[in-house]
Amino acid sequence: MFFEDPEAKRNKKINKVARNGAYALGVGVGLWFMNALYPYEKEAENIASLFGYIALVLLVYGLISLATVMFKRNIAIPVNMLMVWLVLPTAIIMIFSKFWTG
Repeated sequence: MFFEDPEAKRNKKINKVARNGAYALGVGVGLWFMNALYPYEKEAENIASLFGYIALVLLVYGLISLATVMFKRNIAIPVNMLMVWLVLPTAIIMIFSKFWTG
């Protein structure tokens, strides 16, 4: 629609932030279980250590996203943009550079 209501557009973006936060929590919990169930072999030790740290990053992202949507709706969109464009890539690159040996 060409002349869309700005409030409806903002609510759609906030719903997307909440949905992405819920997805991140789900994937973080799944990776956390994978970390617990993954066999610790000598060759796969670095992959197993990555599961736990990436799960932690995703859980923190999901909790921050959902907390900003629930308690501070007016800053949910900028916080999500900051997390997606700056914090998450930096954290994941740091995790891979520290724990990936292969």
